[in-house]
Amino acid sequence: MAIEITPQTRVKIPSWSVIVFIIELISLLILAISYLYFGFSSKKMETILIQSPQEAKLEQDITTKEKDLTLAKAKIDAFAQLLGQHQKVGNIFSFLEKASLPDIWFSNFDFSADSLTLKGHTKDFITLGQQILAFQVEPAVQTVKLSEILLNPKGGVDFSLLIKLNVAIFY
Repeated sequence: MAIEITPQTRVKIPSWSVIVFIIELISLLILAISYLYFGFSSKKMETILIQSPQEAKLEQDITTKEKDLTLAKAKIDAFAQLLGQHQKVGNIFSFLEKASLPDIWFSNFDFSADSLTLKGHTKDFITLGQQILAFQVEPAVQTVKLSEILLNPKGGVDFSLLIKLNVAIFY
């Protein structure tokens, strides 16, 4: 008896199933590689994040210094605000020097907020009137009021002026 080998027909595998199989193998390979990569990198991160006692002390010192700097910054900001609101009173003296007539003598000077009270002496009413007009034409002056006037027994006129100033003169 002779054994006959019959040719068997080979089953043809569809090409789409081969493509799907290859894609699944590639995605499985990518998944395995990413698992290993992230597993090792997370272990490295843990070792990096663990602080030594020196690092913890340094971090505590930094926090303390930051608090000190925050307090210093608050003081600096408060001082800057105060300095920003400061009025330059020296401008008032240059204003008075420029606007005062030579025959007027001021004996008292009182400054508060945006008003100026001047007490003085002059030889007559005409000079006093000229001084009031000289103050009124100045751009730094809002109003001028003659608040007190007296005839001096020794001669001349004693007066008191209330001058309201523009705030622009202070800056």
